[in-house]
Amino acid sequence: MTPFPIFGTPFLVWSAILNKMNFKEIVTLAECSRKTYKMSKAAYRKRDIIDILSGCPIKRTPLNILQYLRFLSPLVGPVTLTISITDPVEFIISIRHSSKIYDFKVIFAIPIPRTCRVISCGQWKMLGRLSDDDMTVTTYWNNRRYGIIQFLDYLEASREDLNLKIENLELNRDVLFEDFPEIMKLTTNWIHSKKVEVQNLRLMEKLNQKDFEHLFYRIQPTVSFVSNAKTTPGFRDSQHGQFKMRRLALCPGNWFTFENLMDCDCETIDISSCQFDERNILEFLKQWREGKRWENLKKLALVLSHGVIVEKILKVLQKERSPLRIQVDDMFSYIEHKDGAVARITSRDGNLQLTHLLTIDVLPQSSHQW
Repeated sequence: MTPFPIFGTPFLVWSAILNKMNFKEIVTLAECSRKTYKMSKAAYRKRDIIDILSGCPIKRTPLNILQYLRFLSPLVGPVTLTISITDPVEFIISIRHSSKIYDFKVIFAIPIPRTCRVISCGQWKMLGRLSDDDMTVTTYWNNRRYGIIQFLDYLEASREDLNLKIENLELNRDVLFEDFPEIMKLTTNWIHSKKVEVQNLRLMEKLNQKDFEHLFYRIQPTVSFVSNAKTTPGFRDSQHGQFKMRRLALCPGNWFTFENLMDCDCETIDISSCQFDERNILEFLKQWREGKRWENLKKLALVLSHGVIVEKILKVLQKERSPLRIQVDDMFSYIEHKDGAVARITSRDGNLQLTHLLTIDVLPQSSHQW
């Protein structure tokens, strides 16, 4: 079993390629030789996917590239995806492995550009082109839905072996994006049903409340949830979703209630246009000070829909007999946590700001930018 210097696989597999075996037969043969290859892999230089493809006669279609990564899975780290559904023309999935990024674009185009060569993807035919410089596979379809379904099938075929994770999922609606609801549901339902981890979810400002609700109940990101989608105060999290990501940012967050805050276990919470009042702030400070909740919280920024009078909060806190130190000067009021952490309360333009270690920054609506 001698390694071939370009392909980076056992000589047996390279011989199969030269003998014009089809791709499925080659992958099967490679799987059979994997154990032997793993035993001696220390003697081989780990090959990059571009090194492999540069000397390979097989077409660089999305499926073939995924199959290569699948074969190399004992030698490489996890593969993460970025899925962007923000453009009325392009559906983009970027696959990041190590420091390399491979882009796959499914583009709706009528007529399909004649400069592209035909590529076979399962039962569907499309026109596509490959950029050798940046490893971008661009495919043109007269029905984009079929292209997206096909690529999700590719991901499913390799999901377990590659330990796929979605690093970034971005969604936005456009007036020209007529098939957005269907494409969005195809993608998110696949993520939800297959339990694929989403690390960062961003919902942009052109999404409506129906889009927001569909995504909110199906995808729970693990790192950050940022939403600029429009919602009405009437929307309520009826299922009392648990917010377990590290960062939660909602602008607007007019549906976000104190009950939602009670369900948060985040390091950073940033909510604009929320409906909190003095009673909610006092309850938060009481439970935070006693260490009953929010042990991981480092910053809480609230832009309130109506003014909160800081003096009222301070008077109530001063009357309490529980261990508490409040320092008041021209700028700040300090509240000490039982473990020594300090919260700082300030007020600007009728809004409330609390900072730490724990920081509640409540700023004027016009100055609140992310």
